[in-house]
Amino acid sequence: MRMLSRLLAFPVLLAVLIPSVVHGDDAVTVATAQQAYAPGDEVTVIVVNNSGGNVFLPGCHPFEVEEFREESYIRLERDPCRWEGKGQMLAPGQHEFKYTTSDDEAGRIFRIALTWGTECRDGVPLSRAGCTDFASGYSDSFRITGK
Repeated sequence: MRMLSRLLAFPVLLAVLIPSVVHGDDAVTVATAQQAYAPGDEVTVIVVNNSGGNVFLPGCHPFEVEEFREESYIRLERDPCRWEGKGQMLAPGQHEFKYTTSDDEAGRIFRIALTWGTECRDGVPLSRAGCTDFASGYSDSFRITGK
């Protein structure tokens, strides 16, 4: 009986481990071009899709800017979206997005947050694209220097 339970435990362990290997943390990465920016600088957000297939980002804001406050990151409010927009398909490879810092961000610490869907229908909002899975990733922190 003990041998049978050990034999059954191995396939269960594999079932738990294999999805994390197939959809590993490096499937999509997000980074910024620098670790420090001045107010008014343009931040280059670099997204690399290493998944081997297309991934889809939200249509209105493809990434979020988060500020480090009180021991956690808080999403910054940005221009509101009138509707969510069509999902943005990213083919495998490197892609760049831009965001401009503001004077009131001086002296603070930020990161970029990215959420993407896989195996989604193209040309429709992400909420209706029938994606098979969603994942998230974060850049390293960057600072907006003083004025």
